[in-house]
Amino acid sequence: MTEVSDVSQRKQVVSGSIAKTVQMVLGFLVVVYLARILPSSEFGLYFFFLSIVHVTDGPITGFASAAQKRFSETGSDRREIVGAVLILTTVVSAIFFIGALIVAEFTRTLNEPSLLGILFFSVVASNAIFRVYLGTGKVGQKNWIEFGRSVVRSIIQVILATAGFGAFGLIVGMSVASALTVPIILFLFGFRPEVPSIGTIKSLWAFAKYSMVSGVVSRASNQIDKVIIGFFLTTVAVSQYEVTYRLMMPALLMTGVIQSGLFSRISNLDSKNESIDKEVSRNLSFSSVLSLPMFFGSVAIGESLVSTIFGSQYTGLGVLVAMMGLYKVIESQTSPLLSILGGLDEPKILMYINLATSCLNIVIALFLIQIYGILGVLFSSIISNLLKYIILYYSLKSRMPDLDLFPHYLKIEIISGAGMFAIVTSFNNIFRFSGTAIFGLVGLGVFIYSIAIFLWIPDFRHFIRQVLSS
Repeated sequence: MTEVSDVSQRKQVVSGSIAKTVQMVLGFLVVVYLARILPSSEFGLYFFFLSIVHVTDGPITGFASAAQKRFSETGSDRREIVGAVLILTTVVSAIFFIGALIVAEFTRTLNEPSLLGILFFSVVASNAIFRVYLGTGKVGQKNWIEFGRSVVRSIIQVILATAGFGAFGLIVGMSVASALTVPIILFLFGFRPEVPSIGTIKSLWAFAKYSMVSGVVSRASNQIDKVIIGFFLTTVAVSQYEVTYRLMMPALLMTGVIQSGLFSRISNLDSKNESIDKEVSRNLSFSSVLSLPMFFGSVAIGESLVSTIFGSQYTGLGVLVAMMGLYKVIESQTSPLLSILGGLDEPKILMYINLATSCLNIVIALFLIQIYGILGVLFSSIISNLLKYIILYYSLKSRMPDLDLFPHYLKIEIISGAGMFAIVTSFNNIFRFSGTAIFGLVGLGVFIYSIAIFLWIPDFRHFIRQVLSS
């Protein structure tokens, strides 16, 4: 197969950005439709189940990260690496299914353990094989396949939800679409997976013994909010959290595309003793290009926007939207740093960082939810993620003092976002936009921020030309 460093990073990022954008738009429209036609309790139940899957799939996610790392390295036995991932996925899924049946006997919350088990296997198998495929460096191709998965899922979910199947229809749609992607990815690998040898297992375990722990705590920290809210509050509260999360999801569009290819590329460059400085600076420069303006926009008009889009049952969520925007800004810089440190073959450090910050997140969330409800849970995530960023920043600086982890372009984006906020807020105070007219303010903000970035950042203009020419 082609070496990761030989794959055109610019071409893959451009292609990946287009795929992610189209997928994001489609997914957002579907979620808006589902949120409007379904009771908030049914809508929240689906995402509560999905968050349970994501919280408990940490071992497979961590092992798949180790597989991605080894897959990207020159001379690795890629057939056996893929085989190892498939075997572990099957075993862990069986354990999860048995565990779900047992837990269902003691709680009414998990009233469909069989359905939850099917959802777990299909989603986890799909995500694990996708992560390994990132080891090829073909981010764009991977994202287009993900887009296809989203289309199939959306069609099934809309049909079943409209027919009155509620959360059951959403779970079936996700399960079927996820399961279909596994054979497609296996075909694109171009080889038949094999049972791993002892040597391959040892090589994977050298990284996986740390990345699996990191995977558990990382997945828990990303999804534990909805699990805690679902168990301690209601599925209605889960739906409120989810709509604000979905509203701010485009904030990490560029971050996701950058991060997915950054890990493998850093790993490959480091294995050849080549410099990673330019790679790091270039990616960090644009990782927050969307999250920053969306944060400032959420502070200015977030409450009106969420109720206008998702319906009147989601009013009064302005503070939650603004806090979610801040969380996304921090995450947009933290995620690439995680990929960089992982690519430098430092799974042990990643494990300790993820473990410490995730435990802190859970402890604070369990305390604050009793006082502030949803806001307390999200505040705990902000604090723990900010701490994670600080630790990662100084960990990389101590290893490579010359790395530029706060590029000049990032500062320009912050200034541009603040300027956009001032203008949008002034217009809103003067004209008092409401209803669908609020989208006029959104357009104004996009225009102001885009012009500022386009004029002040030459590389951004080059990136746009690359997108248009493609």
